[in-house]
Amino acid sequence: MYQQSLTYIMTTENGWDVIMSADRTSASFPNNYMRNGISRRQTEAIAERDRFEEKTSMGIDGTGFSLSAWTRPGGYYLDLGASEVVVNGKIGLKNDSPISCFTETRLKFEDGNVMEADVVILLLALEITAISSARCTPIWRLDSDGEIRGTWRDLSVKGLWHIIGM
Repeated sequence: MYQQSLTYIMTTENGWDVIMSADRTSASFPNNYMRNGISRRQTEAIAERDRFEEKTSMGIDGTGFSLSAWTRPGGYYLDLGASEVVVNGKIGLKNDSPISCFTETRLKFEDGNVMEADVVILLLALEITAISSARCTPIWRLDSDGEIRGTWRDLSVKGLWHIIGM
């Protein structure tokens, strides 16, 4: 497996509490407080139990999952067990050099290394790029006040609304 950028990994086993507590934690505090307060403490507690250390991130400003999820499409992974397969070496991992080219059976990297590959799956972040979207109010990420943009709101186009569920 080739990892392109830093990734925050949180186990689902040791992550947030049940839905009610998680909703209160993530929605009842101002997002700027989440950045500097509660998420940082929560992240440290979770990280003590996580074992996967290959090019991981503690999230934006060390806040863990929540700000990563709210501010960009990607950069986090909620582990359901696959990280154990990487830790045990059953899935190889390379993350220290960009890919230079593909062959029928290999990935070649800019540092000269080669990795055999049975399959190549590209996971790319999704960005809205349609011309018509230029008329819409920006969605997702945080605005200048630290509020999430786009959850259950109009998009400045008559009859067009944006709804996000997590």
